[in-house]
Amino acid sequence: MKKFAFILSASILVATLFSCSHHYESEDFVPEYSGKVLVMLNLDSTYYARVGYEDHLKASIRSNGANPEMRFVYQCGIQPVIYQECHRRLEEIAAQGWEPDIVCVSEDRLLDNILSGRFDPWLDFSGAKYPIIAAGLHCPNWALINEYGNIAVCTDLIDFESNLLLAKSISGSSVVTIELDYTAYDLRLRERLNQATNRPPFVNNSDFHVRSMKISEMEKLFHDSILINVFSNANPEKNNFHDDPKLFRKRVLQTVGSATYLSAKKDLDSDNVLNHSTKPQFTAVREGFHDGTGHLLCGYFASYETVANDQGAYVAKVLDGTNTGELPILAHKRDYYADWESMILAGYKLKTFKNPEENGANIGFRVVGVPFTVEYHLMIRTMQLLAALIILLFCIRISRYAYQRPFKKMDAELEKLNQDFMLFSSAVQNSDCIFTSKKEEVVALRDRMHPDETVVLNNILYGSSGGKDAESPIIRLTDDDGKTWRRWQFRRGTIVGGSREDLPGVFIDVEETYKYKEQMARNAEIAEQIRLKENFVKNITHEIRTPLNAIVGFSQILGMDDGSMTDSEREEIAKYVHESNTDLCRIIDVILKFSRLESGRIDFDPEDTNIADMMTSIYENWKGEAPPSIDFILHRGRQNVFAMIDRRSLRDIMGQYLSNALKFTTSGYVKLGWDFNLDDDTVLLYVEDTGKGISQEKRKFIYNMFWKDDMFVTGVGLGLALAKTYTKKMNGEIILQTKEGIGSLFGSRFKARIGNL
Repeated sequence: MKKFAFILSASILVATLFSCSHHYESEDFVPEYSGKVLVMLNLDSTYYARVGYEDHLKASIRSNGANPEMRFVYQCGIQPVIYQECHRRLEEIAAQGWEPDIVCVSEDRLLDNILSGRFDPWLDFSGAKYPIIAAGLHCPNWALINEYGNIAVCTDLIDFESNLLLAKSISGSSVVTIELDYTAYDLRLRERLNQATNRPPFVNNSDFHVRSMKISEMEKLFHDSILINVFSNANPEKNNFHDDPKLFRKRVLQTVGSATYLSAKKDLDSDNVLNHSTKPQFTAVREGFHDGTGHLLCGYFASYETVANDQGAYVAKVLDGTNTGELPILAHKRDYYADWESMILAGYKLKTFKNPEENGANIGFRVVGVPFTVEYHLMIRTMQLLAALIILLFCIRISRYAYQRPFKKMDAELEKLNQDFMLFSSAVQNSDCIFTSKKEEVVALRDRMHPDETVVLNNILYGSSGGKDAESPIIRLTDDDGKTWRRWQFRRGTIVGGSREDLPGVFIDVEETYKYKEQMARNAEIAEQIRLKENFVKNITHEIRTPLNAIVGFSQILGMDDGSMTDSEREEIAKYVHESNTDLCRIIDVILKFSRLESGRIDFDPEDTNIADMMTSIYENWKGEAPPSIDFILHRGRQNVFAMIDRRSLRDIMGQYLSNALKFTTSGYVKLGWDFNLDDDTVLLYVEDTGKGISQEKRKFIYNMFWKDDMFVTGVGLGLALAKTYTKKMNGEIILQTKEGIGSLFGSRFKARIGNL
């Protein structure tokens, strides 16, 4: 039995490790940047496939031995702003003087726009200045491409024949609809479609010689063929149909919901058609496939991963010195792909597309988007069965153990009672004790009890449901009329028979034990303070060394200047020296304040101060410190408010609040302000931010003089301790409101008055 259980356990462990294992590629050495690559894509800005394309493209370039600096530009959006973001990004790149060594393009219409000069105002493509790697082209404009001698082409030519046959095989319908407009690119697609379907079993109805709009009629008429309806959604008037063009488009969109549709492109018009469809459709292109909508079921094309890998390989070759003209036209490897989410919406099972004999098309598909629990359900069920067997064996062994040792628990309880008795005996032998047998003996101790412990006495006499502490309550007794008190713990005994007035038990003197615990707690606190002081000294040393090293280093550079350094370089070095000197002065100033704080030599000179003038002055002084990513706001409270405060100390307090707020806030706002409270004649001077906030467990440490939350953030960690001390010295109250992840408000409240107008 044990051997069998061991074999099952080992099998579970191996299966678990296999299921949880991941394939990690060894990270090869990444070379230094070896050029600049501009990648232009024609994907929707929210379309998640672009992220996968970026990652695969970068990985392919690196795996082929190159590591360029890459920038991505997307021609995407909704009319009429489809190009605005693209132009803004190109203008930004041009303004920076960034010149690419290679331009990557992965879509026909985008390549057409580049070669026809749409983007020349920002990057000069007209002079064939930049080598272009064009990949994933479905229907290239060869006449335009051949005018340039610097374009390497990788194609994914649309295979209309294979995809039309696939659509009929899977759907069982002999009528297939395709949406194509009359742009230059759509006309090329129409020409390619005509060439692919100019023979049986295809009937190309792009000229609408078959007038019927009823799918059922066309299904009967062309059941042995494939009737291809081609229509324009953008230009319904060009559909060669004698009805009202808009009415015709409406009919088509109503019909396409139940008809078989084949996607040959991705744009606003094709998306509009798909949005009218109530069932998964088919696609001859990768664009729009597996986008999370469940519209496109399957198709024959090259995947994003394949296109990115091939394009990346060509980029690496050009960066290595190969001329684009030497690179042959590469045809991407195509395959049959199916989308799992679309399969579920259409009511198909995974095995239908995994097994060629199940789907009617006699094709084995590469199914994408399959959840782990679906793809490996057999292995998971096997693991569950093995786990159930192990649990069963474990239960059998437990039952057997319980049957063989029925008194083991009783023996353990008796052993525990013996240990408790020995501990109790030891306590009695080494401590003063007062034994009781009746309630009246406990009541007799009332004159020696502390007056605040009436409730404890009642708990001893009449019992309590207060848990473990209530079962062993602590009382304080005196032997010298209240001059000193000692703590005694009551241990209740067990009543066997007897009357309700019985109360067997013992009071044990535990004063020395409590004193020992308190001393240990004080020792721990002292040790923590020592540790914090050591960290403080280390931090101070590091903070001083950083600007000092910068000052010394840059000063040496200036001293060794032989005249080859430019004026701008000298000014930049002088700027670094000045900033480092400022940081060093700030650190020394904080240390001096700390020294005065430790010695108690803090001088305050309170003055009747106009709060509005004071806070406005502080705001103006700090306005230049706020980064552009956040809003620095001055909230003006009631005017003509006066308070007796030391102005220099108040500037230090608000400076500490502002410094922390600006340091830990990366977005949102930092607000400096004041509020006068008429109810108690006080004014609150505060700084509010939308930073990271402070967790509950860290709040008790933030005013500790030697505590610092993050040792990697600049600063010596004395700020809030100084602010709290200064506030109390001026008879003020420090205020904290914070929520982790939301922000904080730090403030100081002082007595104030409304001045005379």
